[in-house]
Amino acid sequence: MDQLELTALAVKKNVITSDEGAKIIWETVFTQRTKFALGAMDYDSFMDFLEYIQPKFKKILESYQPADGTFFSFLFSHIRKILFNWKKIIVRKAATAESYLSIQEIEYDTEFDKYRNCESSVKAFTEDTKPSLDEIKNIKELEEHKNRLRRRRGNPALTRTDENFRKDAVLILTLKACFDVTEDIIEKVSILTDMTKAELHEMVAKAKSTLSTKIQRRNMCTRTRDNAFFYHRKYSIEIPRVDRRSSWAEHLASRYERHTKIWEKANRRLNTKYCRLVPSTKKVAEILGLSVRHCEYILKKLSDDMDKVKLKWYPQHHENLPCKLERS
Repeated sequence: MDQLELTALAVKKNVITSDEGAKIIWETVFTQRTKFALGAMDYDSFMDFLEYIQPKFKKILESYQPADGTFFSFLFSHIRKILFNWKKIIVRKAATAESYLSIQEIEYDTEFDKYRNCESSVKAFTEDTKPSLDEIKNIKELEEHKNRLRRRRGNPALTRTDENFRKDAVLILTLKACFDVTEDIIEKVSILTDMTKAELHEMVAKAKSTLSTKIQRRNMCTRTRDNAFFYHRKYSIEIPRVDRRSSWAEHLASRYERHTKIWEKANRRLNTKYCRLVPSTKKVAEILGLSVRHCEYILKKLSDDMDKVKLKWYPQHHENLPCKLERS
């Protein structure tokens, strides 16, 4: 009788333990690999497979029943099935590794483009072309001085109503963009609106507190998008490596299609109002003590012409100097 059959019967009769029997099977498979149709595998793959299957020999011995047939046929069928599953795992791991690498490459390219664009546009954001805080103060003082001169001549260029409109507009826009407001923006808004930075910080904090639900919604949508994109990349790498005529290929194709649709849907949703981190006009109006209708009116005016809230500023400093105005 074959050694494998004797080992299986010995385990059933408790002559040896299942751990000892599993060790005998492992040695038999290692020394007689061609007997189990494993001769075509290279040595490294064969050793990896043996390491993977070794813990399963004990369970195979315990589940064997002599009435089902010979132990060799029972063991051979299990080895073939486990080999098929092991190959799928190897393909999945390789696809997963490539997916991670591709995502890292995408992130690297994105950061590199940001860096390159920043480097290439340094001249566009130098002190000669971008107003600093001190320049904004000077521009505002010069504008007020010019307006005083215009009012003396009976030709006001910026009425009190215009000034109030600009102040309200700047505050509304600041609160609408509260999620991305920086300290530099707070300082500039403080200069334009004559409000203290403490007051502005308090209003921005109130506006941010209304975004908790939207932040959770956006984070959930972002996680869904990232997860779907990972599997989209993973299955796109995995599909060409399996037999297209097999049922497994059909399963991978359906999974690929499903995750691709989820990824595209999440991308579209992130660009809609559903995930936009902007407080409602009603909340902004409550914080500023204004009517919702007034806030909507200002936003409508700003959508038509943003110049209504801008200080007049020119790269050449002499153009900001007050001068005599021609009488109309």
